[in-house]
Formats: sequence, structure tokens, C-alpha cells
Amino acid sequence: MIFFKVVFLLVVFYLKEANFQLADPNIVGGTIAKLGSWPSIAFVNWKYKAAYSLPTGVTVTVSSSVNCDGVLISRTKVLTAAHCIPTSVRFTYAGVTYIGQVYNNQFYPTQGSSFSIYLGLQDKTSIVNSGTYSAPTVKASVLRVTVHPNWNSATLANDIAVFTLTSPVTLSTYIQIVSLPAASFTYPAPIVSAWAAGWGYTSNNAATTPNQLYQVQLTVYPAKNCPYSGFNTLYQICAGNVYGGQGVCQGDSGGPLYYNNVLVGITSFTNAAGCGLSGPQNGFTRVSAYISWINSAVSNEVTSPPTQTVTGAIPQIRLPSPTNGTVVA
Repeated sequence: MIFFKVVFLLVVFYLKEANFQLADPNIVGGTIAKLGSWPSIAFVNWKYKAAYSLPTGVTVTVSSSVNCDGVLISRTKVLTAAHCIPTSVRFTYAGVTYIGQVYNNQFYPTQGSSFSIYLGLQDKTSIVNSGTYSAPTVKASVLRVTVHPNWNSATLANDIAVFTLTSPVTLSTYIQIVSLPAASFTYPAPIVSAWAAGWGYTSNNAATTPNQLYQVQLTVYPAKNCPYSGFNTLYQICAGNVYGGQGVCQGDSGGPLYYNNVLVGITSFTNAAGCGLSGPQNGFTRVSAYISWINSAVSNEVTSPPTQTVTGAIPQIRLPSPTNGTVVA
């Protein structure tokens, strides 16, 4: 059997202790959002399968799946978080843990072919159970994935990416293009309310993510109140609830933070100690800082992007972990 490419990276996986975690691949303390409440939100599903040759001479086939969120910014573009684009898959074989690089292969010949994007969706039950869906939901295929070239997984700087769809989606009451802020627009100013939405976990103890879309209202905090060393208010937003009990969680990554129906943030991370902690524990990529780059991506002419400058690594950061996979053959 011939395989297009096989990459073996690591035998032992190490993950640092952290003071925050990716909200990757739900909403805590929120309410169920009605169908059409947030018509620009997208549900992003990544499915992957590939063969890996191990140092022992054995070749195994590994499958994996990850869910994230996104936001429709044009009829052919969906904005998401950079960390929603898996680059490695972790699996165990014969008691040994391996990490393999994600690569194009006979199962998924292009990076885009491993992604499916659903729009006009409120309840993902049938998608999760059987891969089916009904109107007004539509499924879009991905032609190209554009990750910010200076995305830094160690610091979470520039956590933003764009999907280019294979064909324009048809807009409807339930599928709409979101409004983007002007590049000079610095809102939301501190101590205003903004809305986050997603299909992530609704509590720290939840066994699975909910099938229905949830929403939560959060307060935007000034940079001085953000508890993360290295936080850059020019490129990031922190938000939460002073009393706790509300926030984003795993599964909300890449989803929206709306202020007055304008997309001001993309869900990036939350505190590693748990979701819904008191104060500004939720981190978002500030969309206004990347407007020029986003516009160039929308026009298919990606220019040199604005870049968050990191003066030092955030201490005790949790590095994005490889996506978990299962050996199927």
C-alpha cells in the first residue's frame, strides 16, 4: 500500500501546567439561543483520517474529529480562531503515545476537504448523530484555509484564521453576513456588555457539549484587569462576569463576541482553572486589529498582516495540545 506522506514526530507528549486554556474545540451560565438569533454564526466540524508509519515498522490508520465555531463575514468567507485548525494528532498504539503531523492524504486530499461548515444552524443533534441536516441549515465545503502567518501557539497571539468556501452561500433570514468594525474602531470600550455564542460546554463538569446553540452576555474589562501576563489590549479583548458563573468554555473556540450586532471578537481562550470563573477570565481576538488582513482575505489577495508583537512568552501557558485521535486499523 502506498501512502502520500507519513510523518512521525514524538513518542512522548509533554503539556505544561497552565493558567489559561484554549476554548477550543460552550457557553457557561447562558441561555438557549433561538434559531436566527445570531444568523452569522457557523458550526465548524473537522474530520480527519490518515495512515502513520511507526518506528516499529507498523503502519496504523488514525481518525479524529474536532468541533469549533466560526462567523460568516462574506458569502464565501468564514472567520474562526487559528487554533481551530489542527496541525497534529495524538494517538496511542501498543501502550505508546505518538504525535503525527496532519497532512493531505488519500482520505482527505486537501486541507479544506477535512472541514465542513454548517450555517443557519441552532440544533446540531442530527449532524452529530447521523451527519444529516435540514432547512434552513446549509452545509458548506471549504476550498482553502488561511491561518494568520504569525499565529503563535505558545502565546496565543494572532489567533485568527479564514475559511474560503468552495461556492457562495445563499443568504436568508437564518444566514446573514456579520457587520465588521472599522479598523480605527476601538470599541467595545471597557465596562460595556457584549454577547458570546457557541456550542461549547455549559459547565466544567459537563460530559458532552450541548446540541443547541447557547448565548451569554459578558462585561468587557479594561486591560489592567485582565489576569494574564502578556495580554495585549490592542489585539485582544478580555471579558467575563464580576460574580462568575458565566463565560465561554471548551467548544466555543472561533465563535463570535458581538457588540451592537457587530463582530468585535473571536473566542480564543479561558482560564485553565475552569470556565465561568469570576472576573475577566475570557480572552478574545480583537477583530478591529485585523480588518485590513481580513479584507485582503475576503478579496482573495492576502497581504502582509498586522501582527501582535509579543515581548515575552506568557508564563505558565498551556500549549495547544495535539488533537486526540483513535487508531482504527
